[in-house]
Amino acid sequence: MDTVQNKEGKLIIGEVKKSSKCIESAKMQLLYYLYDLKQQGIEAEGKLQFPEEKRVESVILDEEEMHKVEQTLLECKAIISQERPPQPRWTGCCMKCSYCECCYA
Repeated sequence: MDTVQNKEGKLIIGEVKKSSKCIESAKMQLLYYLYDLKQQGIEAEGKLQFPEEKRVESVILDEEEMHKVEQTLLECKAIISQERPPQPRWTGCCMKCSYCECCYA
């Protein structure tokens, strides 16, 4: 979590990204934070922030988004339980990802 704010009694979790190029993965990251907080009994809303683009997008964990997070967690567990990791798959985000040097891909 990059930022945590309490605005008018609402907890707002912020995630700051350099670009909106990989917005779906950024949104899923923020949804996971909101999901994890909800599992602990903490209600929060999210904001994706793209300062260089002067853009902010609200993210709400509704039933549909909660289902997506739970499905993604099941997929992650299935990958972890495999005897061998899957073959690397490069995406458009890989070249500028901050984890590029330490990722097995």
